[in-house]
Amino acid sequence: MNAVAPNLRRERDTAKAVGNVLGRPSWAPAPAFALRLVLGEMADLVLHGRRAEPRKALALGYQFKYPRLEDALREALT
Repeated sequence: MNAVAPNLRRERDTAKAVGNVLGRPSWAPAPAFALRLVLGEMADLVLHGRRAEPRKALALGYQFKYPRLEDALREALT
């Protein structure tokens, strides 16, 4: 079972949502070479992501406390 939220987002959209919740801009993406330097092979996960969906959890009737990213971020970051 995938432990992921129901609303898929691209990394840039997630970064923008974090910036909005924290009241800070998030307009400058991290350069790929810097991520590869710091993260090595793991940089591909950050740069290209994975599409995982909680299909089984939803099919079993699981109710997410924070189905929207912004609501979850507000709870976690403020």
